[in-house]
Amino acid sequence: MLSVMIVDDEPLICKGLAAMIPWEKLGLTSAGHAENGEEALVRIGEMKPDIVITDIRMPVMDGLELIEACSGKGHSCHFILLTGYKEFEYAKRAMRYGVKHYILKPTDPELLIKALKEEMEDVAAEQEEAASRENMQKRFEKVATKAVEQYWYECLKFNRFFAAEFSCYVPQEEQNRECVCAAMYIEEKAPYFEQFILKYLTYEILSPLYRVCCVIMGNQLAVIVEHAPDRELLTALKQIKQLFHSYFGKHVMVSVSSAGTYWMVPRMYEKAASALNKNFWSADDEIILPGSRRSNHAPVGGAVDLNRYKTRMAVSTVEVMKDVIAAFLAEIKEGGGTVEEGKQMVLQLYIMAKKYLELNHGEIDIYDVDYILQAKSFRVVEKMFDNLFEDYRAGRKTEVSVKQRTIERMKALIEENLSEEELSLKWIARNHLFMNEEYLGKLFIQYTGMRFSAYVTKIRLAEAKRLLEMEPGIKITELSRRVGFGRNSAYFSTVFKNETGRSPSEYRD
Repeated sequence: MLSVMIVDDEPLICKGLAAMIPWEKLGLTSAGHAENGEEALVRIGEMKPDIVITDIRMPVMDGLELIEACSGKGHSCHFILLTGYKEFEYAKRAMRYGVKHYILKPTDPELLIKALKEEMEDVAAEQEEAASRENMQKRFEKVATKAVEQYWYECLKFNRFFAAEFSCYVPQEEQNRECVCAAMYIEEKAPYFEQFILKYLTYEILSPLYRVCCVIMGNQLAVIVEHAPDRELLTALKQIKQLFHSYFGKHVMVSVSSAGTYWMVPRMYEKAASALNKNFWSADDEIILPGSRRSNHAPVGGAVDLNRYKTRMAVSTVEVMKDVIAAFLAEIKEGGGTVEEGKQMVLQLYIMAKKYLELNHGEIDIYDVDYILQAKSFRVVEKMFDNLFEDYRAGRKTEVSVKQRTIERMKALIEENLSEEELSLKWIARNHLFMNEEYLGKLFIQYTGMRFSAYVTKIRLAEAKRLLEMEPGIKITELSRRVGFGRNSAYFSTVFKNETGRSPSEYRD
């Protein structure tokens, strides 16, 4: 119910006006009365009435001064003025504050009721509009977070800065504020669910303290923090590491960049991510800071003879094979190769071990290949061999075939690289799976019933529809770029219309 306050210096007039109003019939309730503008101003602040009926001529503070004071304090109540013939021109001053109703004395009950009804309609319309704005603001905040994450994802993925769109995501007055970028990596195999938990655990710990944006970048999490890399921030990052380890029993490697501004974020992330690789040979669990002396080369030693270990593995029992592998890994770690050379040797060893143990009939699991090549810590690959022998002893059989897992990985790569114009079967075969393009194409059709290119188009259009619904203001040129059609927005619109029967603009409308 809406409430009404009556303001007049004559108590009898207040009572008379109250008697004229059919409160229950109109759905109104009384917010009391006041004898002058000063008293009314205090009571309005306390009672928050929707409508105020006030006389103009009053001692201490008149009706017009009351309206001006309420406007200055941000009170949103509507006013109905009581005025005499001589005061009518004077009353027009109130029009600048939106007052629409003036009732001449002596008051006509019908005119008063009519004025109240019209003000009630206005109040109801304003409340509805305010509720709509609040609801829209809540929806915008949800979308805004996703839009900011998508913007930084593309900046970090392509290692370039999209300056033209920058102000849409970081207000101009905040663009030169000091910030850092951290790269986080979950050691051991981490499904997307665990990356998702790490992302929102990071938000939960850091967002009460700083402005934060978290973006999943393949098998890493990029964290942009508007703050200097001081002890307080490092303590918060250590808390994230400890909590995640307590939940999942897995270590999180964290590398923090030097301080810079938002304009430098792509470069800062590149340095932080690069520092993770340089920590590959170390078992150090501390947060990697700028200037840490680390090398992507293991200590200098002799060359590792893979064939020598291969012969020993071929004639060994399972328990002896485990010792042989441990010796091989130790020699790799103590050798003089680079991280990339070490990973290649580990990969060959892993394939041999799987073959000799006859796990998955010796077939290569593309997930394992991908995981070893992207590993950021040597103890990760050591753990993989432990898991291999656990699977052998438990007699485990993979529920999903190697071929199915390859298809799942291909689909995941499509999702991760959707905005990449070069995304194609050849591109994935050469840059990620390191397998024969023709074989992958036939395998994809066999398991999905679709050609790879047709599947990519389907996923791109589905993402375009989602973005049109989530971000109604997105430009078609921007939409085209974000779903992998690049600058060729005309071709994108043609493909979109062929699929949906409507152009992107028509679909949005």
